[in-house]
Amino acid sequence: MEIKEKITFKDFLHRKNITVYSLSKATGIPRTTIIDWKNNKRNLLQTSLLNLIKLSNYFNCSVEELLEELYYV
Repeated sequence: MEIKEKITFKDFLHRKNITVYSLSKATGIPRTTIIDWKNNKRNLLQTSLLNLIKLSNYFNCSVEELLEELYYV
């Protein structure tokens, strides 16, 4: 079994070299929402399904894969 390291959304964006602005522009998700995820003011697990789908489309993965990478659920 592979042990994964839990990372923050901020670290996730940094590792992928993605800015809040570029992610917002590409997905249509408000910058304020992304900033809240980045600063741990909002939990990505409690966001709308629509936003999770937008993120998974942007990162070319399933919603499940996205959440596994961030939260190893």
